[in-house]
Amino acid sequence: MDTVRWIGIGVGALFATTIVMLVRSASGSGGGGGGGGGTASPEDEALTPEWEDDDFRALAAVAKKNRMNPADLLLVLASESGLHPWAAYRVDEDGNATTDKSGYPYAAGINQVTKAANDVLGITEAERATIPTWSVAEEIPLVDKLFRAISWTKTGKPYAHAGVIYAANFAPARMSEDVNAVLYRQGVDGAAYTRNRGFDVAVKGYITVGDLVEHLRGVAMGPVYQSALRRLQAATGDAGLAPRLPAG
Repeated sequence: MDTVRWIGIGVGALFATTIVMLVRSASGSGGGGGGGGGTASPEDEALTPEWEDDDFRALAAVAKKNRMNPADLLLVLASESGLHPWAAYRVDEDGNATTDKSGYPYAAGINQVTKAANDVLGITEAERATIPTWSVAEEIPLVDKLFRAISWTKTGKPYAHAGVIYAANFAPARMSEDVNAVLYRQGVDGAAYTRNRGFDVAVKGYITVGDLVEHLRGVAMGPVYQSALRRLQAATGDAGLAPRLPAG
């Protein structure tokens, strides 16, 4: 199987606009700038209730193994799902998006996995459909397997900033550290651009790595991510962890 193809189609970036609505409704607006001093408070735990300290340590280990900054990986997952293991992009019988909890989980979990990734993950479609019932600890290994299947990771390239990690979910065949790199273009990439046109805020007719970075910059300001970042800092003992978001 062409792993670049299934990740480009199968992971949650195609549904990011919908999931971001979930993130924002769960987290509210506002937030601060660069993370706290590394001490988790009861308030922080209340905003990320499904996560244990061991989960943050496990995520940090996955990030480091795949040559990522843990705060960057955490930010991408916050964008995909609001860090909720139960998050799902659900569709009705006609394949249209629905908020009905009985809808089918087309994309599921903290990294919004679809059935195209089943072979790489070693799970059946019936198993994948149950992901929204899994714990964070059960889902983190899926994150590891997905990123390890990407050519970028296989060749040992480091993920220089959060935008590169998001591009791995978004368009792995066109990944780049360059914020000006075009990922999808209107009239050329068809449905891929149309489904993600929300990232093209300036209506340029194309989506760049920089557009993903700017989207992530907004997510990084939200209270859920800020709380999760403080918990990550506390769990790992690294108060200096912060997302890397280059200027566009």
